[in-house]
Amino acid sequence: LHGGYTSIPFKSHFMMPAFASFFIKTYAFTENHLLFTEQAKLTGEPSNGFMETTDDPYHLELRLESDGRFWDRILLFHIDSARDAIDPLDAEKIMNPDISFYSSSADKNALSADARPFHKKTLIPLGIRSNVSGLFRIRTARKYLPEKLVLYLHDKLLGRWMQLEKDSSYYFRLGHDTLNGLTDR
Repeated sequence: LHGGYTSIPFKSHFMMPAFASFFIKTYAFTENHLLFTEQAKLTGEPSNGFMETTDDPYHLELRLESDGRFWDRILLFHIDSARDAIDPLDAEKIMNPDISFYSSSADKNALSADARPFHKKTLIPLGIRSNVSGLFRIRTARKYLPEKLVLYLHDKLLGRWMQLEKDSSYYFRLGHDTLNGLTDR
């Protein structure tokens, strides 16, 4: 049995599923405390907690899937005050044991959630690290962006382009001969 890491942004109360874990990263020394009381423990079905209203920042969710299996995802947020380099609005990627899908910040950090301003010339490098071979797809699971903003997926290895629309899918194969191994496609 394996686990995997993915970021879950939320803007209000969030119920973590059983056996889940989380990380906290601080960017400055403070005297803050994290306290769990008995009242914080709940029963019931956890929701995904994902931001899904028009009050939320513009975002795009790209999922890596194969044979009906969800492997990993990247969350891209269009936020004008964010930076292309890593900042507190981003979530660093912790690599999964089988396959990881991530974006790269301008300062070469692997990200699970990547916030940056999107402009006409914005390039967001994506990467895959894998020990698994087979047919995969990158699917646009969520898309909430300004109408005039058009994003494309560019497969540099094959020279193919695809416009990213809701539920669009880009299929590709990973094998032991892909780029001399199964890393950084």
